[in-house]
Amino acid sequence: MKVRAVGDRAWGWAEAAISWGAEVEVVAHDEPDNHHLRKLFDIPILRNYTTAATTTLPQQGQWDGIFLTTLQTPQESEDLCLLLERWQPLIVIAAYPSTTSRARGRKLLPWNPPDYHRSSLLHLLHSATGGVTTASWNFFHLHRLGDQFPNEAIMMAPQYPRTLQTALDDTLPGFAPAEGNRRGGLALEPPDESGDPVDNNAIGMVTLRGHDNRHPVFDGNGRAPDISQLKDKQIWVLANSCMSPLR
Repeated sequence: MKVRAVGDRAWGWAEAAISWGAEVEVVAHDEPDNHHLRKLFDIPILRNYTTAATTTLPQQGQWDGIFLTTLQTPQESEDLCLLLERWQPLIVIAAYPSTTSRARGRKLLPWNPPDYHRSSLLHLLHSATGGVTTASWNFFHLHRLGDQFPNEAIMMAPQYPRTLQTALDDTLPGFAPAEGNRRGGLALEPPDESGDPVDNNAIGMVTLRGHDNRHPVFDGNGRAPDISQLKDKQIWVLANSCMSPLR
């Protein structure tokens, strides 16, 4: 099944689509800095465009693929409407954070295309679908009227309880927190009770040498906070490493 992911937050969609076995035809985004994320995610993308450039892609009639996007701004909503009309995809799946107010959500979804069936809004917890964070998102689904789904469009994967450890089993370590001031490691300090609410489930803190800021550390046997709500998208995790035993 072919997939096109659109928006500055499209890389997660592209990674998920590849895991489902889909072919990612296009990733469209507007922030130039997003190009370096392709290397981080190691996604074999065939074509990489700005959102505006996608309107110039050759397109004849209806496109029998899946359109994936994340909506958080009015511009992203406008892009969805524009490309929906342009591509006429078989399926559209869009997500927006559950923290979005109802009024703002209605503005992000202001339309009901006449040639599509729109399903009711679906609220999903990341942890309930095999994820490793406390994030929760709203999803809506559109499909073209009168068309049958090919078997390739039924993208399902086994779901099982996951923790941060399972997501980090094949990663290389950074600085491993260590007891005391052990050379080569960082000391795991007591949690900062005055920290942000999102850090309440942290098991401790670390301070990088030469820096004043303390960073929360999360247990690899638990789950991460909702990363989409964090100002700093990097988190520390105390977990088993493929390079060294648990500290």
